[in-house]
Amino acid sequence: MDSSIEYELFDSSWEIVACANELIAMFLAQTALMPFLFDPRPETFVRIRETLFGDSCASDFPIYVNGETPEEELVFSGTVVLERARSTLSNALREDAMSAAMMLGVTRLADLVYKRECHDSQSELLEFMRHFRNACAHGNRWNFAKNEPRLPAGTEKLQISRDLQGERAAWGTVTPYIYLHFLIEMLTHFANIALRESWRRQKKVWAQASFEQFENGFLTVGYLNSNGALSGTLLKKVFHRINKETGVFSEFTTAELIESWQGGEE
Repeated sequence: MDSSIEYELFDSSWEIVACANELIAMFLAQTALMPFLFDPRPETFVRIRETLFGDSCASDFPIYVNGETPEEELVFSGTVVLERARSTLSNALREDAMSAAMMLGVTRLADLVYKRECHDSQSELLEFMRHFRNACAHGNRWNFAKNEPRLPAGTEKLQISRDLQGERAAWGTVTPYIYLHFLIEMLTHFANIALRESWRRQKKVWAQASFEQFENGFLTVGYLNSNGALSGTLLKKVFHRINKETGVFSEFTTAELIESWQGGEE
């Protein structure tokens, strides 16, 4: 393989790792915050208002929608908007709001995988990603073309088949739990590709490095270190999982990366 192509794959893998990591953060944050939109209790408004503007704010709070010029700016009453949202939104629309992050996430992630030419049809995980993205582009319904799925497609938690044709995908077959697991599996898959390549390219440097050098960021390891998208905990694990004498690499597991997100380690 041409060295320039190898280096491009190396960088692309880290870019996909960073994207998956960002999507996990966004999804978990939305999961935490979205219920407030539909909370019927009046005190919820008070809590939101005090969080945004402090205890001494007025009884209402503004929602700004900016235009191309200051004159085009629109200002709405936060209290009125939230009141109407919780009292008028249909259950179907609420489900759409909750599934929006899933649909956006798989679309963004799949587009990056294809743009960087990292798709592998022999990977069940990446085939699942392909079909899930296609479902999101067809009204959030599984939409298999003739003879699809041609190859095994699934995650550790879900295998898909043609029997799902027409069924709801995000917030249906793909529950929030399965979606989150999918993102972490994607992170795991591409992190292991990138880490193996990191060791191959930089093993002479890594073999001579101390843990302190690695922890303090003196060694550059692709996107893991260049844009700060991954946690310090994960960065430390990279250094410890390689036997510097033998070059044997211990791959990340999905369970390990889930734990890193649960706050169990620092």
